[in-house]
Amino acid sequence: MATGFFDLQASRAEAYERIVVVGDIHGCSAGFLRVLRLAELLDERGRWQAGSHTYLVVCGDMIDEGSESRGVISLLRSLQQQAKDRVIVLLGNHELLLLRTLLSDSDAVNWETVHSWADVDEDLKALLDDNAVPMLRTATMQQWFQHSLITTGRVDYPNDYLAACARIPQSIAKTAAHLLHRAMAKDGTLSWLLGLPVAAQLGDWGFFHGGPPSDFSGDIAALNREFTAQLMAHQWNHPLLDPYAGRSSPTATRGWSNDGEENVDALLRSYGINQVAFGHAPGAINGIFGRLAQRWGKVFKADSYFSLGVEGFLEIIVGKVWAVYSEEGRCVYHKLYPDHPPLRQAELLWDGERCK
Repeated sequence: MATGFFDLQASRAEAYERIVVVGDIHGCSAGFLRVLRLAELLDERGRWQAGSHTYLVVCGDMIDEGSESRGVISLLRSLQQQAKDRVIVLLGNHELLLLRTLLSDSDAVNWETVHSWADVDEDLKALLDDNAVPMLRTATMQQWFQHSLITTGRVDYPNDYLAACARIPQSIAKTAAHLLHRAMAKDGTLSWLLGLPVAAQLGDWGFFHGGPPSDFSGDIAALNREFTAQLMAHQWNHPLLDPYAGRSSPTATRGWSNDGEENVDALLRSYGINQVAFGHAPGAINGIFGRLAQRWGKVFKADSYFSLGVEGFLEIIVGKVWAVYSEEGRCVYHKLYPDHPPLRQAELLWDGERCK
């Protein structure tokens, strides 16, 4: 189901309310800015211009992989100040992993994220420089990920980069985690992350990073309350706080959308929603990285894989759901999948009127 960008713009002009959904930015600030401008959310000065009739929902994983995690978070915090509750940011498993590191005696740091705060902390910068901690810029990472996918069918980091990171002494990683904690506490990022929800509801729509946990009893508000209580108590072994692949975790669950329409319907109803958008799994539903997808008009993938260079978002507007892609993202997709149909700038994924 596909149509053009002019049809989407006409729908925007008619709409009383719309929802823009972005998944898994992963420190790719330039791509995120392109998406925000394509969605007509920002003016030429980079400030919110969408008024009070548009929501922006970011489905977690703002950090790691790309080299501008601090810039992405700074922009989101600024947009929340400007647009208030119209900008909804969810916690992803990468933010949860970061919080585990910062709030416990851990050396499990992501060096791209550490580097992004070094610009505002002299001690952190000196530590990284003195110990020759490698840095992988966003453009380099994307190029390597693309090469890896084309040549091996997998998305992997460069072996020499992984080897260099593995040689960093544990004591240096622990010191970096301590200094990052200090920097994030000083600029307010730490308290902001701790206050983020793991799910949101707008009307009949639910939004998650991984998806709705399969064995939680309660609605989305109850899920957020319980998650926050366990997080603030540092209950890292609680199933809700599993950052990897547990079906009980809203930030990490995978595969739930493959359980059949009847089971997924029951899962969504248990949370008081009829449709859901989620990130975390760029290959979900259609098995293709980069192309957004839906199933049954109820389950919508929002992760276009920014880290791979494919920049896109979902737009929910006037009973329809669109997949929208930047020109740069469309070019990358064609490079990755030359034998697939190309991405259009705007593709109509679902039309509620046609499905009645």
